[in-house]
Order: sequence, then structure tokens, then C-alpha cells
Amino acid sequence: MDDSIRNIDELPSIERVKYVAQGLALLDAIIMPEWEYRYFSFNCNWDGAGKEMMGSMRDGSGGEYFLHFTSAGVAGKVIFGSPLSDVPGCLNTMPEAFQQFKVEPAFSADNASLFFWRGVKQP
Repeated sequence: MDDSIRNIDELPSIERVKYVAQGLALLDAIIMPEWEYRYFSFNCNWDGAGKEMMGSMRDGSGGEYFLHFTSAGVAGKVIFGSPLSDVPGCLNTMPEAFQQFKVEPAFSADNASLFFWRGVKQP
């Protein structure tokens, strides 16, 4: 299995991903008022200073994703099956601008299937 995205341009823009993540979390909150039963969540004040946001999904069957939005762009982790064989190597290719994502305990890389990032200056 190929664990890389060859062309980031094939993915939606950072803003589009953010709007979709917010919308899914909002709809999930309307449908399921009890937080612990929701699949989608979005925190627009992840760092407590209003500069970072976090979106996530957990499907209850082991599939999940985490998105970390900062002024540098967005970094993400996906779990959908087999874990990566070289997590440290993959994280080392991530730009320094996403260092906070790499060290955030909530984004544990233990069983990640895929990492991705997109800088604000990327198309």
C-alpha cells in the first residue's frame, strides 16, 4: 500500500477542509446532543489563545482522523487500516512549521496510517 499523497493539489484547500470539518461537527452536534456519541468534533480554540483549531472524527470502529489548523496551514493524521511502518521517518519529512502537531499528545502517531500537511503558501 502506498502511504503517500503524490499531489497535494488534488486535495481541497485548507479553508474548504476547515469549513467541511466545522459543518460535519455542527450537524453531528444537532443530531447527537450527547458529546460522547458523536463521530465528528471541532475545537476553534484548540490552543486556548484562538490561534489554533482542531477537527477530528472517530467512527467507533477504529477509523479516525485529526486535523490541526494553525497559521502555518494544516497537518493531519489518519487511521484507516494498517499502521505506517516508519512513523518517525514520515514525521521527519513534515516541515518544522508543523512541529506542534508532531509533539501534541492528542495526535499520537502510534498507529497512524497516513500523515499529511499543507502550508498556507501551497496552492
